Amino acid sequence: MSFTNIPEALKYFEAATENGFKIATYNAGKIYYNGDGIEKNKEKTINYMKLAIYHEYEPAIKFCKDNNIPL
Repeated sequence: MSFTNIPEALKYFEAATENGFKIATYNAGKIYYNGDGIEKNKEKTINYMKLAIYHEYEPAIKFCKDNNIPL
């Protein structure tokens, strides 16, 4: 990702997730997975990815498979 303020972007992604935006949900999961500007959090990664998958967001399915994240 190319944000300059990752924690601020994460705040907006998490808010958008609450409104059902699956891309924001996926992006929040990737931020927690990579630890981009924040502490890595495997539990939050899994929760966000599962939610994105629930909303049938294909990149989340691929990301989980590619990174051995349990579906």
